[in-house]
Amino acid sequence: KNEVAKSIRSSHEQENLNLMQKLEEQTVLLEENEKMLISRDTVLEQACAAIEQLQAQCSTLQDEKQEADDKLLRFQELEKIQTDNIQSANKSVIENLRLKSELESKT
Repeated sequence: KNEVAKSIRSSHEQENLNLMQKLEEQTVLLEENEKMLISRDTVLEQACAAIEQLQAQCSTLQDEKQEADDKLLRFQELEKIQTDNIQSANKSVIENLRLKSELESKT
């Protein structure tokens, strides 16, 4: 009877040791997972900050592009006005030369 009790107690002690070892292993795994989660959160925060920075830069670039487009459009308008003025001046010169030629031929 005493041997049976010792055997049962020994079996329980071994089971308790096994359970304690498993608990320690699980604790180590949980700590490692927590470190990985903290690391992942840090990486995600850095990625979000980088994305926000890129969005701000993109917005600035879009503003600068719009400003450049506006300047180009104004330049093209001025270029057209200048071309029209040159053509008008050329027509005036041609007309003046024609009139001068007419006057000279009449005299």
